[in-house]
Amino acid sequence: MLVISFIYGQSIYDIYLLNNMGADGLTSYYVEEASGSNLDSLYDVLMEKSASVEIIKEPITNDNILEYDVYDSDNISVRHKVPVSKDKRIIYKKLNKDEFVDSVGRFKSNIGESEIREIHDRLGITIRKYSRDEVEYGQVLKNNAINFIILILLSQFVLFVFTFSRIKINAIKKLNGFSPLRMIMDSLEEFIRMEVIAATIAIFIHTIYLCVNKSICISYIIGLLITVLASTLLTFLQLLVTQSSIRLIDVSSMIKNKMYSNQLCIVMNVIKVVFIIAITISVSFLITEYKSYKSVLEKAKEYKSLNRFYTSNGYNSDEFDIIFSNNDAIDKISQNMKNFYIDNYSRSMLVDANITSLATDNYFEIYNTDFNRLFESYSDNYVVINRNYLEKHLDLIDESGKKIVCDEDTPTVLIPEKYKNNEDVKGFCRDQLKTFTNYDNIYKRMPEESQVYICV
Repeated sequence: MLVISFIYGQSIYDIYLLNNMGADGLTSYYVEEASGSNLDSLYDVLMEKSASVEIIKEPITNDNILEYDVYDSDNISVRHKVPVSKDKRIIYKKLNKDEFVDSVGRFKSNIGESEIREIHDRLGITIRKYSRDEVEYGQVLKNNAINFIILILLSQFVLFVFTFSRIKINAIKKLNGFSPLRMIMDSLEEFIRMEVIAATIAIFIHTIYLCVNKSICISYIIGLLITVLASTLLTFLQLLVTQSSIRLIDVSSMIKNKMYSNQLCIVMNVIKVVFIIAITISVSFLITEYKSYKSVLEKAKEYKSLNRFYTSNGYNSDEFDIIFSNNDAIDKISQNMKNFYIDNYSRSMLVDANITSLATDNYFEIYNTDFNRLFESYSDNYVVINRNYLEKHLDLIDESGKKIVCDEDTPTVLIPEKYKNNEDVKGFCRDQLKTFTNYDNIYKRMPEESQVYICV
């Protein structure tokens, strides 16, 4: 009971929060060309129609707290959801034009598809409906399948022990004329008392936890009660399986002071074997999981050092057109960025993953692709990093198993071993590096030839 309630608090309720942190009854849409001017015009039209609008921005990490910002228009009444753990926070705010324009173009609204078509005809903006990005509750079972199987087997073993401990009691009852159904009902009555005690303890512990964290939430309590009820029902069914042993009670064996009949001895031996196997598998699995968990924690600890860094990952087509139509503007932007990087070289972490700007529904539809094919494409899935990032956050090895150390003064391309003899990949890498090293000149003249070192 306590284990199941813990899983509910750490997994199931978190999924419920992610799927229901916003308002109910709204349809999800996205703007294909989410430029600042398009979102500005769209916001004005939505407000003109008195539409209910909501946006949920991608979570950010602030002081080790995962923070979600939910913005709602004035005509939306949303029931605030409260995370129970201290490492999550949901902040509800009023939506304004600046926040809408600063979004990625995804929003929820109560307007219908006919009104969306009307907005398209009026503004020339393509707005598409998309299914909600809900996290499936089945992932809890999928990711913890082995743990659940082991838990069920161990629970079944404990229930068998409980049933066999009542063998003498049931034998006496059988001598006194008790029917098998009456003996089963007596066992269930005692079982229910224990389950009520266990459920009370579990609910009490969770309530104390909520009070300590100041996050009392009715939806959490209701979900916990449903989880406890489902766990009790499952255990009840498991107990019924063990009650078949009542038919195997041999009164004559009991009179001879033999605890179990031959049939019960066979059943007990089988259960012992299954229990030993389950324990062995569970211990082995937990050791493996602990090593994996420890490795993830170490990686997470490394990346926490990046929390205080300023980052930039965005694209505004209007600003892009203005800047790249003026060579002087290009020179100024390029030189400012170079100066900024050089001045902060010793502490700058450069990481630019190209796939993050391509993995959008609009890109998939235009180029008839999906995330998996994009992920496997060497021309789309590449990362640009500097030496600081490589040394502090990556542990790459070469063909001989030695750690890769790059020359600070030589542009270097690291490619997987499978592309070692692929000249197309090497050619692509050389072309990309030439483009990057001459980025501020590419729109004025052809990039200069440069020495490139390909490392596999």
